[in-house]
Amino acid sequence: VVHQDEAEDPACNPIFWVSKWVDYSDKYGLGYQLCDNSVGVLFNDSTRLIMYNDGDSLQYIERNNTESYLTVRSYPSALTKKITLLKYFRNYMSEHLLKAGANITPREGDELARLPFLRTWFRTRSAIIILHLSNGTVQINFFQDHTKIILCPLMAAVSYIDEKREFHTYKLS
Repeated sequence: VVHQDEAEDPACNPIFWVSKWVDYSDKYGLGYQLCDNSVGVLFNDSTRLIMYNDGDSLQYIERNNTESYLTVRSYPSALTKKITLLKYFRNYMSEHLLKAGANITPREGDELARLPFLRTWFRTRSAIIILHLSNGTVQINFFQDHTKIILCPLMAAVSYIDEKREFHTYKLS
């Protein structure tokens, strides 16, 4: 018998997870913040815009997955509306939403990992939202009790954020 606390392995915490999100898909798309405070939007037209945690560097990913690197100070005028929306999402999340996993200290070296983007997401009838990041991480958020499950293939681990917002990580093995 393996007891829950004996099985925990905080060294296997995921590198990235979605710490905040806002669903505005009826109009624009899904905005989200990753645990490193970078923010992104998966727009309804299947394009993606990511702002790194420096608040300046941007990555734009077109429908065909072509990537462009820009800054808040220098970008094509065609992206003005999307950058404005990204800033709106970022401000809304920082003012109104609690950060999931805020008490977790990043591991040294994690800041060197390539920033993933939100590949796809969907809601289910059972009041959950599923978020799939480009690095293979799958996150399931349960609305009723605000618990979350994060499957991280890179760390071969699963993390659970409980009702008290406490983070528990276990090796998949």
